[in-house]
Amino acid sequence: MTTTKQIAEALGLSRPTVSFVLNGRCPKGVRIPDSTRQRILAAAREMGYQPNALARAMVTGRTRVIGFLGMMGAEYTTRMLRGVLECAQRHDYLVKVLMTSGDSEDKALHRAVQQRLAGVVSIHADEAFLAQADIELRRQAIPLAVVDHTTLNLGKRRLACIRVVSDDEAGVRNAVRHLTELGHSRIAYLSVADAHMNTGWAARESGFRKAVRRHGLSGRVIVAPDTKKTDAHARPLLADLLRSRMRPTAIVCASDYLAAWALRIACEAGLRVPGDISVVGFADQELARYVYPALTTVAQPFELMGMKVAECLLDAVERRIEDARNVKPMLLPTRLVVRESTGPVGREREA
Repeated sequence: MTTTKQIAEALGLSRPTVSFVLNGRCPKGVRIPDSTRQRILAAAREMGYQPNALARAMVTGRTRVIGFLGMMGAEYTTRMLRGVLECAQRHDYLVKVLMTSGDSEDKALHRAVQQRLAGVVSIHADEAFLAQADIELRRQAIPLAVVDHTTLNLGKRRLACIRVVSDDEAGVRNAVRHLTELGHSRIAYLSVADAHMNTGWAARESGFRKAVRRHGLSGRVIVAPDTKKTDAHARPLLADLLRSRMRPTAIVCASDYLAAWALRIACEAGLRVPGDISVVGFADQELARYVYPALTTVAQPFELMGMKVAECLLDAVERRIEDARNVKPMLLPTRLVVRESTGPVGREREA
């Protein structure tokens, strides 16, 4: 393996001069002529020089590795990770995936500190974990970035970190507007209570409430208490609503999975979608294309969210920004994807 010492000897230059050029960092007051830089770079290519990331990390105390903390398995997490990986690769960084689930959150955070990661991206962590991460990572001057969180209040203070989120509130407003343009005036909203923690679900419900007020609609919010028991808790509520004389002609759901579940309940109630009732989901995950009828949904830009949060994090790393309190949150637009689960309301059903 070619070393900086060998390149220096071949060119008759000092080893520090070669190291400064190949590492891309010069101490203040040191000026290296452009002609010398070009000679060094040409010799490095010729001699097959490859930088030693481990040696650099030992000198700087930082690796060119960023951590990705999240619960793996969900489609949205994988798609965000894809965006993070693309950005990291473009900037010559590696990504270390640290899975978080229950007790493993603390272990993942300790590994991030022990391995001197350059920065950390967190996906869907709870407030207690983020409070701990905020303190421990800032103590080690490791920037923290959070993606897909809209509520980051930690007691009396806000979390000091980079944030990238999708505009979930606007997404639901657009979904309601789409339904009003189809003639719907009785619209329900389906959500679950425990999913509101640290995600955009609260913003989605807020968007629905604002939209029905703005359009003067009859809107009803149905919130099941537990995601894991949606069928047991929300089925009676939704089934009763769909059997009522003043049943809604459309339902906006806080996720595609809830929308798929609503399609099933509507079918069991003998309702046609969208003939008798329209259904809208949120996220635009793969299942939205394959349920029947194909689901109209609000698409979140998961890959772009991952890419942008990585860009912001690496910018903080390169500029040595340790405290991101003044970094403005980045809000990325959502878009409505219209498929087969929404249609015009029938006059006899709105009468």
